[in-house]
Formats: sequence, C-alpha cells, structure tokens
Amino acid sequence: MSYLKTPLSSYRGELSIPRAGLPPAGIKAPGACCLTPFFRTLGLELAQGKTLSEILGSRQAVTEGVATAEAVHKLAKKLSLDLPICEEVYQILHHGKPLPEALQSLAARGLKEELDGLD
Repeated sequence: MSYLKTPLSSYRGELSIPRAGLPPAGIKAPGACCLTPFFRTLGLELAQGKTLSEILGSRQAVTEGVATAEAVHKLAKKLSLDLPICEEVYQILHHGKPLPEALQSLAARGLKEELDGLD
C-alpha cells in the first residue's frame, strides 16, 4: 500500500536517480554496503575527518550514495517529506556537518509514529 499519491518512480528522470538493475533496498544492497570494504570507505574516511571533496578527488570510481543523497534531499523537499536520517546524510556529505552533530540532531528529535501525517 502506498501512502504517496504520486509514485516516486515518476520522479526518477527529473532528479536523475540512476536505475542500475540492482535489487530493491532490503534484499541484498544493505548487506553488501555494510560488509564490503569498497562500499564502507566513504563513511570511514569521513569519520577520520576528511572532507567529501578530498575523498572524491582521490578516487577514480563513482562513490555510491553521494549523488543519491542529493536527489533524495531534493525530492523530499519537493514532496514535503520529513526524512531525518536522509537529511542528516545529505548535510554530512554536501555541507560538511560533523558526524557527532548529525547524530545529536537525530537523537534530539521527539518521538512520533512512523506514519504520522500520511493519511
């Protein structure tokens, strides 16, 4: 059951969200991202204090998730969606928000029901 009146897939072209034939999130992707060092290195390097531009400047391959974080941020704003974790990831990657500050922002949020406001 979808709570959105317009499917997110209809925004794919507008925001250039890539479709690489990967399995939907929740099947294999999270496990691969957590267990494969190639996918973890961005987060580890950010935690070591490197900036995103330093990290990306030293790489020859595409770093998964960086462009997606921006696309999700734009889409959430357009649809007036409250996606706090996605917003903090965007702020860390694209505005250099310190990781401890992002975690503190998330922890300081009040509790509410997951489907609040999705009538």
